[in-house]
Amino acid sequence: MTHSKKITITLSKETTRKLNHLKRQSGLDCSTLIEKALCTYLEREKKKKVLSFMRRGYTYMGKINLELANDCIGVDEGTTLV
Repeated sequence: MTHSKKITITLSKETTRKLNHLKRQSGLDCSTLIEKALCTYLEREKKKKVLSFMRRGYTYMGKINLELANDCIGVDEGTTLV
């Protein structure tokens, strides 16, 4: 069983109008629609953070790998990459 907490939010008239329209179309109540939207947003933000972390890691490791490759090539051929 999930526990809920009641909160109060303020929305613009335009957002409220769109929410009410979606409510009529979907048959869902406002709380459900807002919770779904918020969960989707939070999941998307989490993925963006993970991708950013991975990008930084791959960039960092790429520099190390390039240095190692240059060291190996330097030993083998006396040349370097980049």
